[in-house]
Amino acid sequence: MSATKKVSFKELLHYFPKVDLPITLGEHTHHNFSESNEPLPLALVTHFFEPLHKEEIDEHTEFIPGFLLPDTFGFVAMVYWKASLMNYQHILLTTTEKGEYIDHRVIAGSAFDSETVVQSVATITPDWEVVIVSGASGGGNNMDAQQTTVRHLELLPEGAIQELED
Repeated sequence: MSATKKVSFKELLHYFPKVDLPITLGEHTHHNFSESNEPLPLALVTHFFEPLHKEEIDEHTEFIPGFLLPDTFGFVAMVYWKASLMNYQHILLTTTEKGEYIDHRVIAGSAFDSETVVQSVATITPDWEVVIVSGASGGGNNMDAQQTTVRHLELLPEGAIQELED
Protein backbone atom coordinates (compact mmCIF):
# COMPACT_ATOMS: atom_id res chain seq x y z
CA MET A 1 0.00 0.00 0.00
CA SER A 2 1.31 3.43 -0.84
CA ALA A 3 2.10 5.59 2.17
CA THR A 4 0.28 8.50 0.54
CA LYS A 5 -2.98 6.61 -0.05
CA LYS A 6 -5.33 7.13 2.89
CA VAL A 7 -8.18 4.69 3.32
CA SER A 8 -11.35 5.17 5.29
CA PHE A 9 -13.74 2.78 6.94
CA LYS A 10 -16.61 4.56 5.21
CA GLU A 11 -14.96 3.76 1.88
CA LEU A 12 -14.74 0.07 2.86
CA LEU A 13 -18.42 -0.04 3.82
CA HIS A 14 -19.34 1.23 0.34
CA TYR A 15 -18.46 -2.24 -1.02
CA PHE A 16 -20.76 -4.14 1.37
CA PRO A 17 -24.53 -4.00 0.75
CA LYS A 18 -26.97 -4.69 3.58
CA VAL A 19 -28.96 -7.92 3.29
CA ASP A 20 -32.11 -9.31 4.79
CA LEU A 21 -31.77 -12.20 7.22
CA PRO A 22 -31.82 -15.15 7.26
CA ILE A 23 -29.04 -15.78 4.77
CA THR A 24 -27.16 -18.98 4.00
CA LEU A 25 -23.53 -19.13 2.94
CA GLY A 26 -22.56 -22.18 0.94
CA GLU A 27 -20.00 -23.46 -1.48
CA HIS A 28 -21.00 -21.15 -4.35
CA THR A 29 -22.19 -18.03 -2.49
CA HIS A 30 -19.01 -16.13 -3.35
CA HIS A 31 -20.06 -16.22 -7.02
CA ASN A 32 -23.10 -14.11 -6.10
CA PHE A 33 -20.83 -11.72 -4.21
CA SER A 34 -18.44 -11.29 -7.13
CA GLU A 35 -21.29 -10.75 -9.61
CA SER A 36 -23.11 -8.12 -7.58
CA ASN A 37 -20.35 -6.37 -5.58
CA GLU A 38 -17.47 -4.25 -6.83
CA PRO A 39 -13.96 -5.68 -6.22
CA LEU A 40 -12.15 -4.36 -3.16
CA PRO A 41 -9.20 -2.08 -3.88
CA LEU A 42 -5.87 -3.45 -2.70
CA ALA A 43 -5.38 -0.54 -0.29
CA LEU A 44 -8.57 -1.49 1.61
CA VAL A 45 -7.63 -5.18 1.75
CA THR A 46 -4.14 -4.34 2.99
CA HIS A 47 -5.38 -1.95 5.67
CA PHE A 48 -8.49 -3.73 6.99
CA PHE A 49 -8.13 -7.47 6.29
CA GLU A 50 -4.47 -8.47 6.11
CA PRO A 51 -3.78 -7.72 9.80
CA LEU A 52 -6.51 -10.23 10.79
CA HIS A 53 -4.92 -13.20 9.05
CA LYS A 54 -1.92 -15.01 10.56
CA GLU A 55 -1.03 -16.86 7.38
CA GLU A 56 0.78 -15.02 4.63
CA ILE A 57 -1.33 -13.14 2.13
CA ASP A 58 0.19 -13.57 -1.32
CA GLU A 59 -0.68 -12.47 -4.84
CA HIS A 60 -2.97 -15.52 -5.21
CA THR A 61 -5.11 -14.64 -2.18
CA GLU A 62 -8.42 -13.08 -3.09
CA PHE A 63 -10.89 -11.10 -0.99
CA ILE A 64 -14.48 -10.53 -2.15
CA PRO A 65 -16.90 -8.27 -0.26
CA GLY A 66 -20.08 -10.01 0.83
CA PHE A 67 -22.58 -8.03 2.87
CA LEU A 68 -23.40 -6.09 6.02
CA LEU A 69 -25.76 -7.48 8.62
CA PRO A 70 -28.72 -5.15 9.14
CA ASP A 71 -29.82 -3.48 12.35
CA THR A 72 -26.52 -3.49 14.22
CA PHE A 73 -26.33 -0.55 16.57
CA GLY A 74 -23.00 0.56 17.98
CA PHE A 75 -21.01 -1.86 15.82
CA VAL A 76 -20.70 -3.10 12.23
CA ALA A 77 -20.93 -6.76 11.18
CA MET A 78 -19.78 -7.77 7.71
CA VAL A 79 -19.12 -10.99 5.85
CA TYR A 80 -16.40 -11.33 3.24
CA TRP A 81 -14.92 -14.22 1.29
CA LYS A 82 -11.22 -15.05 1.37
CA ALA A 83 -9.69 -17.54 -1.05
CA SER A 84 -6.18 -18.89 -0.78
CA LEU A 85 -4.57 -22.08 -2.00
CA MET A 86 -6.85 -25.00 -1.09
CA ASN A 87 -8.73 -22.92 1.50
CA TYR A 88 -11.90 -20.87 0.90
CA GLN A 89 -13.52 -19.03 3.80
CA HIS A 90 -16.57 -16.90 4.55
CA ILE A 91 -15.54 -14.68 7.44
CA LEU A 92 -17.78 -12.74 9.82
CA LEU A 93 -15.99 -9.60 11.01
CA THR A 94 -17.24 -7.13 13.60
CA THR A 95 -15.85 -3.65 14.20
CA THR A 96 -16.83 -0.49 15.96
CA GLU A 97 -18.64 2.10 13.86
CA LYS A 98 -15.23 3.75 13.40
CA GLY A 99 -13.72 0.55 11.98
CA GLU A 100 -11.82 -0.64 15.06
CA TYR A 101 -11.57 -4.42 15.33
CA ILE A 102 -13.91 -6.28 17.72
CA ASP A 103 -13.99 -9.93 16.59
CA HIS A 104 -13.94 -12.27 13.60
CA ARG A 105 -14.66 -15.92 12.87
CA VAL A 106 -14.59 -18.23 9.87
CA ILE A 107 -18.21 -19.31 9.52
CA ALA A 108 -18.28 -21.29 6.25
CA GLY A 109 -16.07 -22.52 3.47
CA SER A 110 -14.01 -25.38 2.12
CA ALA A 111 -10.58 -26.66 3.09
CA PHE A 112 -8.62 -29.31 1.26
CA ASP A 113 -5.61 -31.37 2.20
CA SER A 114 -4.10 -34.47 0.63
CA GLU A 115 -6.72 -36.81 2.10
CA THR A 116 -9.74 -34.83 3.28
CA VAL A 117 -12.18 -32.20 2.09
CA VAL A 118 -13.99 -30.29 4.84
CA GLN A 119 -16.96 -28.17 3.82
CA SER A 120 -19.02 -25.90 6.05
CA VAL A 121 -22.30 -24.12 5.38
CA ALA A 122 -23.59 -21.35 7.64
CA THR A 123 -26.96 -19.72 8.12
CA ILE A 124 -27.22 -16.36 9.87
CA THR A 125 -30.66 -15.96 11.43
CA PRO A 126 -32.57 -12.71 12.09
CA ASP A 127 -31.71 -12.99 15.81
CA TRP A 128 -27.95 -13.07 14.96
CA GLU A 129 -27.41 -16.77 15.57
CA VAL A 130 -24.96 -18.42 13.18
CA VAL A 131 -25.61 -22.12 12.60
CA ILE A 132 -22.63 -23.88 11.02
CA VAL A 133 -22.87 -27.40 9.61
CA SER A 134 -19.57 -29.02 8.62
CA GLY A 135 -18.85 -32.30 6.92
CA ALA A 136 -15.77 -34.15 5.77
CA SER A 137 -15.09 -36.59 2.99
CA GLY A 138 -12.09 -38.82 2.64
CA GLY A 139 -11.99 -38.75 -1.12
CA GLY A 140 -14.64 -38.83 -3.78
CA ASN A 141 -17.91 -37.05 -3.20
CA ASN A 142 -19.12 -39.13 -0.25
CA MET A 143 -19.45 -37.22 2.99
CA ASP A 144 -18.85 -39.18 6.18
CA ALA A 145 -21.98 -38.69 8.32
CA GLN A 146 -20.02 -39.53 11.47
CA GLN A 147 -17.77 -36.55 10.84
CA THR A 148 -20.64 -34.07 10.46
CA THR A 149 -20.73 -31.39 13.14
CA VAL A 150 -23.08 -28.55 14.01
CA ARG A 151 -21.86 -25.44 15.80
CA HIS A 152 -23.83 -22.45 16.99
CA LEU A 153 -22.38 -18.96 17.31
CA GLU A 154 -24.14 -15.86 18.57
CA LEU A 155 -23.41 -12.27 17.66
CA LEU A 156 -23.66 -10.34 20.93
CA PRO A 157 -25.05 -6.78 21.19
CA GLU A 158 -21.54 -5.29 21.60
CA GLY A 159 -20.25 -7.12 18.49
CA ALA A 160 -18.42 -10.05 20.09
CA ILE A 161 -18.94 -13.48 18.52
CA GLN A 162 -19.58 -16.20 21.08
CA GLU A 163 -19.82 -19.98 20.65
CA LEU A 164 -22.99 -21.35 22.21
CA GLU A 165 -22.85 -24.55 24.26
CA ASP A 166 -25.03 -27.45 23.19
